[in-house]
Amino acid sequence: MADTATLDRRNVVERLLADRGDLLVVAGLGAPAWDCTAAGDHPLTFPLWGGMGAAAMIGRVLHARSLGGACSSSPVMERC
Repeated sequence: MADTATLDRRNVVERLLADRGDLLVVAGLGAPAWDCTAAGDHPLTFPLWGGMGAAAMIGRVLHARSLGGACSSSPVMERC
């Protein structure tokens, strides 16, 4: 039987976020939210409990706003 490598996802997330600086984390439902929360409380961690499908949209808006830009090319959402 061949040896197989395994990855402890929660440990990896904790190590990645240990020296995060000003990295913003928007975690979707399920494991990503639990992993980021288990890594410790941080003002730039946003686990989306009950926000199914919203992580990508919220992350995009927060990124655009951090750059001082528009959130969409749509005239309705020209600035948000």
